[in-house]
Amino acid sequence: MQVLPVTNLPIYLPADTAAVPFGDPLEGVTCTSASPGVVTAPGYDNPKAGDAVQLSFLAGGSMPTGLTAFTTYYVVSPSGDTFSLSATKGGSAINTSSTGASLVLHLISQQVWGVPLPFKPGNTVLVQNLSGGSLVLQGANDSGVAAPGQGYNPPAGPGSFSTIATVAAGTTVAVQLNFDWIRVSTAATLTLIQN
Repeated sequence: MQVLPVTNLPIYLPADTAAVPFGDPLEGVTCTSASPGVVTAPGYDNPKAGDAVQLSFLAGGSMPTGLTAFTTYYVVSPSGDTFSLSATKGGSAINTSSTGASLVLHLISQQVWGVPLPFKPGNTVLVQNLSGGSLVLQGANDSGVAAPGQGYNPPAGPGSFSTIATVAAGTTVAVQLNFDWIRVSTAATLTLIQN
């Protein structure tokens, strides 16, 4: 059995099999100008030393000096959602001499938080609501990205979300994930279970 918690933060279901830059993109990422540089990636749940990641930036942004866009780096010294990066797994942390701007983190490694394989567009899963109130599972389709080398624009989803299912408190329902993106309409959490 595999379980995927879903909150109101959008999850891109094709991430684990799609090419970079689609690997679970996380926006709002920052980097310090320091020795070593420290990356903060809100939404990166429980990073592990050795996780493989790549950085890019939104249109108009820039990379921190010392790091290169779409280059695979490895997590070093994780603590909460902060960590440093190394050019090799288990290697030394990289120094940065500028912060960059509008950074996006892409989770590449299977060791990191990502969408387990049973949770893909078209799969049927069980959705469990352990909260005290009714929750709405929503989905949105994707429709493209910016041209290579022009920074990174998030996939056009998650645009307008549609309701997949309303799940009453304490109940479990079977649903088909016919969207690229999913989220819960509020800050509460639904649990998806491999069916």
